[in-house]
Amino acid sequence: MFETTHHTDAPAVSDIRHFPEPDMPAITATRILTGNAGVLSLQSHPYLSVSIAAGCLIAPEDGDLVCAMIQSGQAYVLSVLERKSAGTPLTISTQNSPLHIIAPSLSLEGKECVTIKTTRFSLISHTSKWVAQTLRQIAGSLFVSAENAHKKVENLDITQAGHIAMHAEKSMVLDNEIGAITSRAVLRIDGGQVHMG
Repeated sequence: MFETTHHTDAPAVSDIRHFPEPDMPAITATRILTGNAGVLSLQSHPYLSVSIAAGCLIAPEDGDLVCAMIQSGQAYVLSVLERKSAGTPLTISTQNSPLHIIAPSLSLEGKECVTIKTTRFSLISHTSKWVAQTLRQIAGSLFVSAENAHKKVENLDITQAGHIAMHAEKSMVLDNEIGAITSRAVLRIDGGQVHMG
């Protein structure tokens, strides 16, 4: 009653697409090498381009043992496992990204010295305290602005300058046990009233 047609040929499979498996990353521990112009390479994969991962804050140096990830012909240094020399300083580098440290409290201690080198330096604080046995300041120009200023020197206070100018809007008082004003050329005292004695 029904007309049937039998196909003996195998079905076509040309429309089935085969996708290659993605390149799986490989983690390795190897030494970092520094070539000309500071170009980094891995001892285990010397021909791969090397980039520093954003999470690797310690900058690797020549000969350091690093943890690296290899994927798609590219190498990423994830962390520094061991320095080549124990005395080599650790350099924290974020490449070209700013670094922000946020904490309830922050303590920075240098057993020998602490050096801050920058183009601009700003210190913003509600209360600031400097304690030192010897404090030396060297500046091309020094500007200090305050609503009130109080300075107490227990022993000797010496000011040496080419010219000294003091200006008080209302009053100025000099009080001492023994005083002397000496001028090698001209000494002038001028006022609406001059009281001596």
